[in-house]
Amino acid sequence: MPTRGPRELDDVAAQLLGAELHYRLHAHASGLWFDWWFTDLAEAAMIRAGAAITGSDRNGWQPYGRLLHAMTGLGSPALAQAAHTWLARVVKALPRDLAATQPPWLRLQSKITATGQLWQLRDGYGGRIAVVAGFAYPDGIDPSVFLFTTTSSKQPPRGGHRSGRPLTGPGR
Repeated sequence: MPTRGPRELDDVAAQLLGAELHYRLHAHASGLWFDWWFTDLAEAAMIRAGAAITGSDRNGWQPYGRLLHAMTGLGSPALAQAAHTWLARVVKALPRDLAATQPPWLRLQSKITATGQLWQLRDGYGGRIAVVAGFAYPDGIDPSVFLFTTTSSKQPPRGGHRSGRPLTGPGR
């Protein structure tokens, strides 16, 4: 996972985790316990990182370590704590010379916070609402926005769609 900052690592990890989650959801006929999957994945990354640290490729642990760093910022607080636990074991096992080569921004992964910037968007019928919220890592590093959307169940105002079907399609 060669990345240049916390937001880029979040993006790469979210794509990787999303693809794996999509596969798991579609490959099995029964349900998936997301928290078990997330925790098991973090543990597997820790085991592989540990094996790589003691192996012949001294940098082979980095993709697993970076995945664990990203997982500390992508999960709920309970899942982030599980990722922190496994990451701490990897960091403890690292020789000092390898630990010293890590970029300082890796420690920021779990410290993304809201900036207080908010924008509200509404569709023409008022049934769909979106809130765009600004976020950044400490000291304003890698600012970004997240889009939160919701659809209400209220009927459109008079003059809206007459068939009673849900409003769907481009621009709605």
